Amino acid sequence: MALTGRTITAAEAHEWGLINKVVGDGENEVVDAAVEYAKMIAANSPDAVIVTRESIKMGWEGMGAEDATRLSNEIYGPRLLAGENLKEGVASFVEKRKPRWNASRL
Repeated sequence: MALTGRTITAAEAHEWGLINKVVGDGENEVVDAAVEYAKMIAANSPDAVIVTRESIKMGWEGMGAEDATRLSNEIYGPRLLAGENLKEGVASFVEKRKPRWNASRL
């Protein structure tokens, strides 16, 4: 795409693995799909969401994936390991129940 300038369809982008899902153009289809993704994200540890978002942001800002990962580990690693959400995640997995996440303290 970058070299040819050719526009691709949503179906092609999905087939090539560039996007996760093709949503119809019905009145609420896009909003419904966005809400479903938001629910999936909200079900995760708030700490994990924050660190992942910050790492992606660092990569987008030109740091590169490897450096962004290293810096994220340095900044957040100790606090993640000492945090209540890590303990809750492990406990909920062992007890086979949904986690009860705490507000992030990162």
